[in-house]
Amino acid sequence: MKRLNVFLMLVLLFVAISSNALAADTVIKFWHTYNIQTEEGKTMNEVVIPAFEKEHPGVKVESLQIPYDEFRKKLLISIAGGKAPDIVRVDIIWVPEMAKEGLLTNLSQEFGEEFDEYKSKVFPGPLSTNYYNGSYYGIPLDTNTRVMMWNKKLFQAAGINNPPTTFTEFKEVVKKLTKDTDGDGKIDQWGAAIGGPWPWHILPWIWSNGGSVTDSKLIKSTGYLNSPESVAALQLLVDLYKDGYMAETILGGGEDTGAGYGNYHYGMIFGGPWFWPIIKGQFPDKELDFALYPHGEGAQSISVVGGENMIIPATSKHKDIAWEFAKYLLSEDVQVKMAKTGQIPVISSVIDTEYFKSHPYFGIFMEQLKTANARTVHPQWNRIKEELHKAFETAILGGMTSQEALDKAANEIDKILKMK
Repeated sequence: MKRLNVFLMLVLLFVAISSNALAADTVIKFWHTYNIQTEEGKTMNEVVIPAFEKEHPGVKVESLQIPYDEFRKKLLISIAGGKAPDIVRVDIIWVPEMAKEGLLTNLSQEFGEEFDEYKSKVFPGPLSTNYYNGSYYGIPLDTNTRVMMWNKKLFQAAGINNPPTTFTEFKEVVKKLTKDTDGDGKIDQWGAAIGGPWPWHILPWIWSNGGSVTDSKLIKSTGYLNSPESVAALQLLVDLYKDGYMAETILGGGEDTGAGYGNYHYGMIFGGPWFWPIIKGQFPDKELDFALYPHGEGAQSISVVGGENMIIPATSKHKDIAWEFAKYLLSEDVQVKMAKTGQIPVISSVIDTEYFKSHPYFGIFMEQLKTANARTVHPQWNRIKEELHKAFETAILGGMTSQEALDKAANEIDKILKMK
């Protein structure tokens, strides 16, 4: 009996020690929208996170996937209730709004020189989406942008060897590629197709002509959105559509841009890296060719930035470890691992890795990212977006001239900018 009691005591002591050891683990909660059924989600959960935990004994990462449509609401509720995760992968357009409400950790202040070191490693476009009121409240994790896709077979048939690089060349090429191929008196091949009258599609044309939505300090839109450069860029698209060289997609109609490209109905379209698997899935033998956005005289090719950032809620109880995890996700090794699942990296050094040098299409996107712009990084972006959409659509439909539409939008955006 005595030996049994000693044995029981030893068992209880072992259990207590084991329980204390388990309790000593620091658990950080990581929320995201990765689809855990895809290679992207599986790589994050089954490869990246376990490797981080191995390098950081005593730390566990609790990964939670939340559908995008529910994500923002659930995150705001959790922060308000004091039960927020420690680190979150969020849509880039959410950061300024959440920073304004005091919900996020000021990373540039909290981590000082170390943040500056990582800030210098990422592309400036994605980085800018984390800036609010003089500080950075997040850091990029993954990104994307849009480039021009040109239909080489249609180009060659029209006697054109290379994609256009300037607005002047673009206008000439679009006209040569627009045809009535079956002779029924109706156009069935258009020079170009743009996905719609939304800022995501139209802003690269304005930027690539030297225009902008606001001044650099986000104080004023008048004089910028309605500048000669901005108006001329919009008018280029308006004229090409009005004259029949641009497909109905610019107003949300017609054949889908990817399908139209695959079916040789569109000479040029504009899309992100997701277009490759989409088009290849429908048209396995289709040749895909990419180029930078064309630009106006004296300007440079500028596209739009998409993607996700990492933020640390102000209520996080493990900010230092959350930051360690963020740095790990920004390591070259992890960025390349995730790139192999389709996620475009944000650190510029990966351009020189063998994987990217030999990749069929990532290289052109990385090149475009060097100058890509973020949509207006302001807490009221959603309202600004609506004004831009109305202006672009009205001008394309002919309800106003491009100058009138952008004058009106600039005036409304001036009012919105004061709501900071």
